[in-house]
Amino acid sequence: MAVQTWVATSLSKIFSGTGNVMAGSVVLNPESPRAKELGVIFDPKGDGFLVEEDVDALLEQSENLAERLAKMNATTAEIIHRLLKHPAVKEVYYPTLGDAKNMYDPFLNLLEEKDKPHYGPLFSIVLHGGLDSAKVFYNALTIAKGPSLGTNFTLTCPYALLAHYDELDFVESCGVDRNLIRISIGQEDPEVIWTDFEQAFAAASAFVTSETTTSSK
Repeated sequence: MAVQTWVATSLSKIFSGTGNVMAGSVVLNPESPRAKELGVIFDPKGDGFLVEEDVDALLEQSENLAERLAKMNATTAEIIHRLLKHPAVKEVYYPTLGDAKNMYDPFLNLLEEKDKPHYGPLFSIVLHGGLDSAKVFYNALTIAKGPSLGTNFTLTCPYALLAHYDELDFVESCGVDRNLIRISIGQEDPEVIWTDFEQAFAAASAFVTSETTTSSK
């Protein structure tokens, strides 16, 4: 909070984890020159933004947040390690990789244990084979599909297509592959997640091989 005016956090995603409540928090920096002005907007004595049932749900579901995050981080680190070696994967995007780490590290919580994974459960991948490969892989996955950033169950979505369908050329001009697949790791055992990935990779590989064979005849 040293330089920020405020910090806004979604409580609808990993904080609750179950995907059944929508909420958010705002922390104002009391040292900010705009603290008084903004404090009026977020007056704690005024009407609440949450109904009581949602507050109860958030309190109950966030009790084990630290434990859930630790498991998600460890599982994600293992999945990333395997993805980087998989022949079907063209690119992996995660805060530990490339220039992203230098941009991410200054904002890490200094109180976290440095020897443990702590880069979050969200990453993106691009497969060899373009749209066809991505489509078959995505459809073959049995994990849940949805546009969230964190739940207790693993989620995936074709992010660029979902969020920027009408401007895909522009998106690619900015360096984002239109066939990018975004994945958020949940609480499942890493072997369960990886087994699902492997069968989806196999389906995509078989399809691409079949298409290549057919086109060469």
